[in-house]
Amino acid sequence: MKVIRNLFIIFSILFFFNIYTEAQYSINTSKVDTLMDVDLHGLKQKILIKSNDINNPVLLWLHGGPGTSEMFITHYCMDSLINYFTIVHWDQRGTALSYNNKIKSTEISFNKILEDAVVLTKILKSTFNQDKIFLFGHSFGSVLGIHLIERYPDDYYAYIGMGQVIDDAISREITYKWLLNKLSEDNDTTEILRIRENHIVPRELINKYKGIYYKGISLFDVIKGSPYYYEGYLDNYSKSTNFVRESMGKNPSTYEKNIFNDILILKIPVYFFEGRHDRIAACAPELVVEYYNKLVAPKKDIIWFEESAHHPNLDEPDKFQRMLIYKVLTENYKND
Repeated sequence: MKVIRNLFIIFSILFFFNIYTEAQYSINTSKVDTLMDVDLHGLKQKILIKSNDINNPVLLWLHGGPGTSEMFITHYCMDSLINYFTIVHWDQRGTALSYNNKIKSTEISFNKILEDAVVLTKILKSTFNQDKIFLFGHSFGSVLGIHLIERYPDDYYAYIGMGQVIDDAISREITYKWLLNKLSEDNDTTEILRIRENHIVPRELINKYKGIYYKGISLFDVIKGSPYYYEGYLDNYSKSTNFVRESMGKNPSTYEKNIFNDILILKIPVYFFEGRHDRIAACAPELVVEYYNKLVAPKKDIIWFEESAHHPNLDEPDKFQRMLIYKVLTENYKND
């Protein structure tokens, strides 16, 4: 019976998705490892589905940015996860493999990406014959994630926010003060003058003090090791990131709420995966703690990664996977 069910899932995948034949592709009655096209509101977008057992619960990964694909990281921090989850990475509209020169700037907005995520969730539930899925949001993806679970709680078992964004403006003030303190400790009067004059938190300074990649390995380092990586990919990546961010700036959203003040009740379990040293301007961990204390949810937890910054999955990949498997999955999923 399991073989028949698996074949049904495979036929469903082939029905809902157009296979991206130029990519690595392998699928049998239990495993899946493939890049695919999916039509979301008339726009073709790329997803990567990877699992050692397609009967596992689905985990949809919402990448950061906007426009910062994390599709090509599965080889580095998900080798254990694929035994327990069917992981779906999605390049949001206009991002990386979902980018082409025909996409118009007006097609990129928070509203449209959010609605794409709603449709993709429905497709995944139907394709894999599951009542609910798990939702993971990183950085910008965590803004999408909170909005999704507030509106559609019945679609998800639990939500995991990593590098969670709570309130951009307040977080930037926290990060600004942190950076001033670091520069003062180093007696760097030149940089102190520069950031005070413009009231800015430059990314290169955050990175200098290990506020992005605590152990030194970067997202791009990991991407280059992916079996899907090809020459020229990072050029397309950079071009698409700039396009998405410029477009988002031109198309403000009417859907996005202030999480800190307006989304205080969530109806599903919520987990925050926080790097103790995260200093991305919009993602101050102190603000996540304040929000956590205000939040009402059936279950909530903060899992701290003491040797991580903005990317616990890269700084502490083993612990990252253990927490997803032995905490989030164990507490929220029963395989009947």
